[in-house]
Amino acid sequence: MTFIEGYGTGPLIFSPLSEIPQIGRNPIYIGTLIVFVFFQFGVVYAKNFAMLLLFRFFTGFFGSPVLATGGASISDMYSPRKKAYAISVWGIAAICGPVMGPLVGSFAAQFKGWTWTIWELMWLSGFALVFLIFFLPETSANNILYRRTARLRKATGDDKLRCEPELQGETMKPKDIVMIALVRPITLNFQEPIVFLLNLYIALIYAVLYCWFESFPIVFTEIYGWPLDTSGLAYLGILIGAVITLAGFFVYLYYIQEPQFDENGNIQPEKRLPPACVGGFFIPIWLASIFVLLRIRAGV
Repeated sequence: MTFIEGYGTGPLIFSPLSEIPQIGRNPIYIGTLIVFVFFQFGVVYAKNFAMLLLFRFFTGFFGSPVLATGGASISDMYSPRKKAYAISVWGIAAICGPVMGPLVGSFAAQFKGWTWTIWELMWLSGFALVFLIFFLPETSANNILYRRTARLRKATGDDKLRCEPELQGETMKPKDIVMIALVRPITLNFQEPIVFLLNLYIALIYAVLYCWFESFPIVFTEIYGWPLDTSGLAYLGILIGAVITLAGFFVYLYYIQEPQFDENGNIQPEKRLPPACVGGFFIPIWLASIFVLLRIRAGV
C-alpha cells in the first residue's frame, strides 16, 4: 500500500509542471524515471521493513507521473478523431503491468527470491531510461515553440524574437509555479463537482482493483494450493478481458462515434460518454457477483 500511496501523490505534483513551456514533457519523464530506477537499489538492499516501505513509497512517488503525463502526450500527438484509439492502447499498457509483473515475478521469486523481481524491474526500467534519453521526442507544442524560438534567436542574433509561450513563462514567478503544481489541481478538484466525482470514482476503482490483485495469492496459492511459480498465470484473465473489451470499443469508435465528428474534426465531449456509462454498470455487478460467490462458498 505504501507504493500505491506514492503512486497517487506523484502525478499531483510533477505532471502539472509539464504544462510549463520552459519545462515540457520530457524532463518530467526522464527526471522522475532516473530517480525511480536508482531508488530500486534502496528497495533491494533495505535492512529492515521500515526502510523497505520508505523506498517503496518513493519508487511509487517518482514512477507514477508518467501515467498522468502520458495522456497529455497522446493528446499532443493525435487528432480528436483518433485520440480515443491511442488512449485505449495506452490504457492497456497500464493493465499489462499488474498482469505481466506477477506472471514473470512469480517464477523469479520462486527460484531466485523476492529481490530478484526488483532486479528485473530495474533492468527493464533502466533500459527504458536509456532508450528514452536518446529517442523520446518532445510533444508539448509550447515547449517545442519555445526551444525553436531560442534556436532562431541564437542563429540570427536578434534578441527581440519572442514567442507567446516564452512571454507567458517570463511573467511566471515561483509563486505561480507552486500554484500550477500544487494548488490549482486541488482547488479544481473541490470547485468542480464533476472533477471531484470522477476522481472519487477512479479512486474507488483503483482501490477495488488493487484489493482484488492482493486477493489472488490468497485465493489461488493459499486456498487452491497453486505453486508460487505458476500463481501468476491467474492474472492472465484480466489481460484477455481487457483485449476483448478493447476490440469491441474500437468497433464502437469506428462505426458509431467517428461518423459523429463534424467537418472540422470536432465532437461534443458528452458524446464520448456512452461507453463509460455502459461500463460503469459492470463494477457493481461484478462486486455483487463476487459477494454472492463468497457467500455460497461459505455455505451461508
